[in-house]
Amino acid sequence: MSDKQNIVVIGASVAGHEIINTLVPLLPSGYRLLLVDQFGFAFWPLGSLRAAVVPGWEQRVTAPLNTETVFPAGSPHTVIAPNKVVQLKPGSIVLEHPFEGKKEVPFFYKYFGGLRGFGDFVGFRDSWDHRVSDDYVQVVPDLQLRYQGAAAYGSMHARCILATGSSQPAPMRPSEGATEASYRDELVQLQRDIAKAKKVLVVGAGAVGLEMAGEIREAHPDKPITIIHSLSHVLNPTSPPQPEDQTGYTAPTSLPKLSLALEKQLAQLNIDLVLDDRVVIPPPGTVSPSSIEWDGTPGRTSDGGIKKVRTTSGKTIEADFVFVSIGNKPNSGLVKDVDTGAVKGGMIWVDEYLRVRSDKLSKYYAIGDCSTSPGWKTSQGAVYDAAGAAANIIAEVKGKGAKKYKRPTMHGLAVTLGQEIGSIQLTMPLFGTMLEKLLVEDRFATRFKGSEAVALPPVAAA
Repeated sequence: MSDKQNIVVIGASVAGHEIINTLVPLLPSGYRLLLVDQFGFAFWPLGSLRAAVVPGWEQRVTAPLNTETVFPAGSPHTVIAPNKVVQLKPGSIVLEHPFEGKKEVPFFYKYFGGLRGFGDFVGFRDSWDHRVSDDYVQVVPDLQLRYQGAAAYGSMHARCILATGSSQPAPMRPSEGATEASYRDELVQLQRDIAKAKKVLVVGAGAVGLEMAGEIREAHPDKPITIIHSLSHVLNPTSPPQPEDQTGYTAPTSLPKLSLALEKQLAQLNIDLVLDDRVVIPPPGTVSPSSIEWDGTPGRTSDGGIKKVRTTSGKTIEADFVFVSIGNKPNSGLVKDVDTGAVKGGMIWVDEYLRVRSDKLSKYYAIGDCSTSPGWKTSQGAVYDAAGAAANIIAEVKGKGAKKYKRPTMHGLAVTLGQEIGSIQLTMPLFGTMLEKLLVEDRFATRFKGSEAVALPPVAAA
């Protein structure tokens, strides 16, 4: 067992990876970072849409997730993957599979007591039976701090950061239990299904739906594509009412000019757009696969035939490939299992310091898509959250007070429609908001700062 204090990060998402990269050079030598993720590989959601359409790109959106690719050589920090967190405790997490011989991994130590005399610190020792002997004093959670005839008191500052992201439709997230190879295979199958499709329907004109439509258009110039969106313009230029039982994230309003610019580009690309309407998604098992009606299954239709997709307004749209880009759900279940009051609008409720609002989970932070941190849920927003939480963790380690988190003013929302067309909303201090053309860049590999380099292969020319 390590004699260093653990700081645990759950989720190797953009937010999770970013806070790791921020903390590594700043933490004192007595601390160890543990990055836990259910997958044994990292993936790039922003590039997954192109990877689902363009052959060769499936090799460019994944990378090995291990200690060597994430951390510098000789560091005490460790990646625990693939492994899954199954329970949160006040000062520890419980894993699906053992790490260092045990499934419970502590991250917050608080020691106290008063034994006779003073002596030399020896180290940590497991204590799962809660006993205290002459040489050991009880600590939390279920650990003992060993001294030789010593008194022990005080606390060690360590925390757990939740960066669990959100569940999104394929291909934005790998399937449960996926390996790097199986996820790539899934992307290749999507490429084949889209290539075979005669008519494509995209449900939802948020950034993901728009970008998927753009990628398909660029790869298949003559394929009929239709987008259906529930609002009067693409993205979210107006704020729809939020139901009291909301279980997902509703994007903040976007600039109306951005919506109009994208709608103009969609028309230029010959992509049909249906606004102020919703697709009727049948419950599972209610429509026979042999029916001419769509059975609600995303992707290629079950028998590969053209199906009729109904809308709430009574329209009928034909398609043999349906991409559903609605229904994103924050991954807040671990917190909800402990304290339902710490989940708000389906997201982990955090305070102005990005700490979870829960007496039961007071040593936890939450950042990125899974949390109620302010602003857009984008990769840039996740980077801002990571910087804010990292600053407060370092402050705690140094015995200083935390600072209230405030998102920087500068922020961009970029929507690409293939590799050459798109628009961006960029908000900057003094300059306000502007629009400009965006060309896609690959920014995935730069996240990896480990001793083992991560290089993405080039895509062969068509």
